[in-house]
Amino acid sequence: MHRSTPGNPPSDGELCRLAEAVFDALREAFDVDTASGTALSPPDEISPYVPLTDPELAVIGMRCAHELHTVGGSRPTIHSDDAVALIGMLEMVLRRLLEDRDESREITDLRELHKIVAEVGILRAFAAAFEGWDPER
Repeated sequence: MHRSTPGNPPSDGELCRLAEAVFDALREAFDVDTASGTALSPPDEISPYVPLTDPELAVIGMRCAHELHTVGGSRPTIHSDDAVALIGMLEMVLRRLLEDRDESREITDLRELHKIVAEVGILRAFAAAFEGWDPER
């Protein structure tokens, strides 16, 4: 993994902290109860014909953030492609949750985190795509 500098993806530790911040922000903004075991269960079925509720979307986002949080914490670490996929899913969930939403402190905080998640996703995807790429070849 590249060292975190402008233009490079964040380190695994930074990604863990971002995921934790997104998890907490979703929990706070959408009042998801993490104390009960069933609260963190994603919906049984995802269908384009049945729209997901905001709490269901928040739970999906929290699950993605939870998985991303494990990137630096345990071995084996999440594969780079898996991290890119999780970040992409998290970005989509945040975009859906934030569209046409009235501003509050929680939503403003979540919007700022969404910008970071989108940027991280782009940087991680490029890093994964060009890993091992040699422009001299």
